[in-house]
Amino acid sequence: MADAHRLHALEMELAGRKLIPVNEDYVSQRLIEMDMCFRDAANYRKALTAVELEVLDYLVMKRGVTLSTASPLDVLSYLVCKDLGKKVNTVVHMRACPELGARTRTACKCPVRMNHASLDSLIGRVRRIFNDAGRTTEWVPESATGNPCASRPVKEYLRAVKREQSMAGVTPNQAVPFFRDKLVQLVLHINAELRKERSRLKGEESALTLTLVRDRAFFCLDLHTCKRGGDLGKLLIPQIIRLPDGSGLMFNMTVSKTLRGGSSHSFGCKRATDNMLVCPVRNLEGMVATFKGAGLNMSGGYLFRQCSKKRACTSFGFGQAYLQSAEISRNLKAYLQAAGIDDGESLSSFRPGGGIELAMVGCNMFDIMEVADWKSAKIANHYLKLREVLGKDSPADKLARLGGSAQSKAGREAYRKANLLRAASIAFK
Repeated sequence: MADAHRLHALEMELAGRKLIPVNEDYVSQRLIEMDMCFRDAANYRKALTAVELEVLDYLVMKRGVTLSTASPLDVLSYLVCKDLGKKVNTVVHMRACPELGARTRTACKCPVRMNHASLDSLIGRVRRIFNDAGRTTEWVPESATGNPCASRPVKEYLRAVKREQSMAGVTPNQAVPFFRDKLVQLVLHINAELRKERSRLKGEESALTLTLVRDRAFFCLDLHTCKRGGDLGKLLIPQIIRLPDGSGLMFNMTVSKTLRGGSSHSFGCKRATDNMLVCPVRNLEGMVATFKGAGLNMSGGYLFRQCSKKRACTSFGFGQAYLQSAEISRNLKAYLQAAGIDDGESLSSFRPGGGIELAMVGCNMFDIMEVADWKSAKIANHYLKLREVLGKDSPADKLARLGGSAQSKAGREAYRKANLLRAASIAFK
């Protein structure tokens, strides 16, 4: 109470003084920037909004309830109906089905269900929606209060779905690893397209040539560093330093899927000693030089820029927005198909491919997991980490010394035979 009286007296005293002018334009602009930053990092929130609209539509229009009155039965009804969606493609064979254990179906009429991992994620999003509506506590059946997604029936439903799919032999799909020999083929195709476009333009640059140069550097860096494609797209130019002897580059990543505010992750790549065609350092230097020659400012901002013809940009459709994984994924698929080398690889294939090749050249598992960020890595000082990241016999050094496509191709074939079992046949027919 005393504090309230003191604050009130202070307010009365200040009320009689002259107002201090405030730069309202600056405040408004700063709030807009922060709102854009929040929206940029809120892909989960965007997905949540779509689910929110879908859940509200189902509860109100089909069940006649609201977020404040919905019960676990209403949530279960929504989850079961999701099995009827167009994007559901997990075949769950019945126990008596002759195709039990197969990923697809040919003659049987076994149902198609939502994958249990997708179901788990969906339940988490729906639970968040009820939390935002004020139903934050665990479900209490006696009073029918709390979050219905936290109820026992919903949890048991998820466990039952997992068990059903496990007994049906449903296993998660594994990304097809992307190996170095495939990268060589990809870069050769991109180089051919680049020569063709520049010949057509008589040496001039265009949005297509800049895109080709950018994508070539991106793919080479992705395989050599084993990073998530979406994370590489957010690399900032000031976060990249060149080693004093010019043998490589050092990156200090501050934004990624797993990093939080104030954290950073240092990694590097060295100039290749063999097969310069796919050297990430050489291709990055070529990309920066090409972009500078086209009039783009490469002294700051994002290293990999988004190309968009839908908004006003600086040069050839390239602005200051970072390269999103959706664009680079589309381009990768188009290149692979045009070159006739598409074996189902995606942007997610570079990390496992790079990790496997690291194991082939003798890196221990701990180094591989840290480089590929397959677990929470310790935050280390940028300069203290220099020797471990780029020293002799480090993962980056071994990758730089990895031979040409022959060694990579041999390793890829051995991996496929041992792990993907492509050369195997069904034991019992």
